[in-house]
Amino acid sequence: MKLEGTLQTFPLRELIEMVVYSSVTGVLNIFGEGTPGHLYFRDGVLYHIEHNSTKGFDAMVGLFELRGATFAFVSDLSVEEESLRGELTHHLQNAERIAVRWRQVRAYVPTLDLVPLLIVARETALSRVGVSHHEVLAAIDGQTSLRQIAASMGWAEIDTAEAIVQMTVDGMIELRSQPTAPATEAELSAHNGSGIFKRALARPQVASPRGVENAPSRPADTRTPEELILDLLRG
Repeated sequence: MKLEGTLQTFPLRELIEMVVYSSVTGVLNIFGEGTPGHLYFRDGVLYHIEHNSTKGFDAMVGLFELRGATFAFVSDLSVEEESLRGELTHHLQNAERIAVRWRQVRAYVPTLDLVPLLIVARETALSRVGVSHHEVLAAIDGQTSLRQIAASMGWAEIDTAEAIVQMTVDGMIELRSQPTAPATEAELSAHNGSGIFKRALARPQVASPRGVENAPSRPADTRTPEELILDLLRG
């Protein structure tokens, strides 16, 4: 038996449940981003999943993330390896839920091989993140990848990614593809003190034209710093 189609027409969970209900043996191949995914069934029991470099439940999560993928079920194919055990319904529910979370962070964290770099003083970051994220912050050294940070803390990768996304949105870290020597505290302080706000507040006053007798004095600028900044942006 060979069945083909798209996940837009037949969602992955429905396909898995259909194969289980049919009690067939074979492999459900998923073709999307990255290398193809493979879900192996034996008499309707899903016992092994592969996708990219992951297996088992993690591979299932990755396949649920895919959009616009196609599939093909080929019967009577099997492998010896087993990577999925336990109640299938529980796995499906959790995989779908985690896949939704991953879709929300992928714009910021496309891969866990990225290296976070702290771009503010560590004391500043500690005062701005919740206590639950202090462990993640402590692991950021400009050398260690997100995958390594998650493994060293024993955290789920999605939990680590979500913490990193929050710090990125708050302007405390940058994600880079290669390790980077961490900036010194002095450099971070100088970086934090620069920018449009400092430049606006330090803007010099314009002198009156020379050579013109009895030139009227320029009225004092009574605009607030916020108004000065808005004028700079608009100009």
